[in-house]
Amino acid sequence: GDHDAVKASFGAVFGMTEVLGINVLVPPWLDRGGDRKRVSALSDVVDALVTGQLAARQQARADKDFTTADAIRDSLTDAGIAIDDTAEGARWSLLEEN
Repeated sequence: GDHDAVKASFGAVFGMTEVLGINVLVPPWLDRGGDRKRVSALSDVVDALVTGQLAARQQARADKDFTTADAIRDSLTDAGIAIDDTAEGARWSLLEEN
């Protein structure tokens, strides 16, 4: 194959996806230098938000308000978050992509 043509095409596609903000090789939560501090900060924010929702779900379950508890679980699932109810309490993780 023509390696120079492939490199040129890759560069063009890379540039276009970068402009459009859809470049999977440069996730939006990383800065141009590859600093992962923003990833860590984003993880902390998501954890706090999900933990708050899990606490609200637990309270709804304790109040026997299963409609609200199910709605919270469903909204988290819709957002891509899996909930596992354990003896120690609910734990969350990101849903696996199929």
